[in-house]
Amino acid sequence: MDSQQQYIPDNSGTVVVSADATAVARFKTAKAFFDQLEETVDAAKESFRSMAKEVLARAAPGALRVLFSDKAGGGVMCPRNDPESMASYTDLAAKETASTLAKAGGLSALETAGLKLTDIVDTTESVTLQASGPWAVWFKSQISAFLQSKSVTEEVAAKGVKWSTTMKLKPTAIAKLRELALLNTEAGKVARVLLDVGLRKISVDVK
Repeated sequence: MDSQQQYIPDNSGTVVVSADATAVARFKTAKAFFDQLEETVDAAKESFRSMAKEVLARAAPGALRVLFSDKAGGGVMCPRNDPESMASYTDLAAKETASTLAKAGGLSALETAGLKLTDIVDTTESVTLQASGPWAVWFKSQISAFLQSKSVTEEVAAKGVKWSTTMKLKPTAIAKLRELALLNTEAGKVARVLLDVGLRKISVDVK
């Protein structure tokens, strides 16, 4: 390309330039191939995840992973999420996750099985501040009263303060939820959905 040439965009803001047709075609073909390959791999991962969840749900205590063996010493490995690691848990308060739980019957359905919300979920409230200068000084002086109020006016929120609520499964609730998930009841249905959306997806890799 001419380094001295000025390029003029069209009405959409796109600058159209001539290029090596062979190079463009090669890239488009390769991109289409890898996109299709990615879709195939993702679909296969979901299939192995589904099978692994079914195996782990029926496995005796102590099962940590599933190996789908290729009978040659390798295969596809799907480890169970570590219930002791908080990195294994998703935010149940996230809009999409909360909607999925609501459609399944909601957490209140678990009360019929003798579980309270406080037995299942850890709820954390947090405040995020983005401030500098006078506003930061003011916030520091008012923080005690501000936190006790547990309310944020539109004026304050507009200045960079946000309240957020995070809800995650308690590690101590996993065993009970897995027991419930085996039952053909409303509580069992909610437990299955809760374990599905409350824990991060099982990883799938080649051994």
